[in-house]
This record gives sequence, C-alpha cells and structure tokens, in this order.
Amino acid sequence: SEDCVVECSDGMVLKGRKAVADFYAGVMAAAKDNFCPVPVKDSISQSANGRCIAAEVHLPQIDKYVGDFWYFNDAGKINLLKIYAKT
Repeated sequence: SEDCVVECSDGMVLKGRKAVADFYAGVMAAAKDNFCPVPVKDSISQSANGRCIAAEVHLPQIDKYVGDFWYFNDAGKINLLKIYAKT
C-alpha cells in the first residue's frame, strides 16, 4: 500500500512505498540482481482472519533465515511487513 511500513530485525523502519522500493532496489543492486528469498514451505501459515501471512524465509545468498510477517489492509495490499532475524 502507499502507506506501507517495513520493520526490520535490526530496528530499521521504512515508511511509505518509495522508501520500501528504494531499500529493495539497494538490496538488488548489492546482490547484483541475485536476491532470491525462498520461503520454507512447511513454515507458511495464515491468521484466522486472513489478514496476516507468516513464513520462515531462507536468504541463500547469505545463508540466513528470517521470519517474515505480512499484514494486509482492507484492499488486500501489504501495509506492514515485520522481519525477524532467526538466531
């Protein structure tokens, strides 16, 4: 959504579509367009009201796992993404 928010595990908070797009453009550039997150299929779940999808995601380029929680607004657009580092 236009007013989306991304909360990263390191405390960084991105607000608005442009900030999120600029962040991921930087990620893609740093990864030389080889940014390929892979959801762990057995970890995918949905809230009872359908407003949140959660999954463990593998980032093979850096061999790291994160927990992602996508929250949706009334229009079905992502308005909040929370990313948690797996330790």
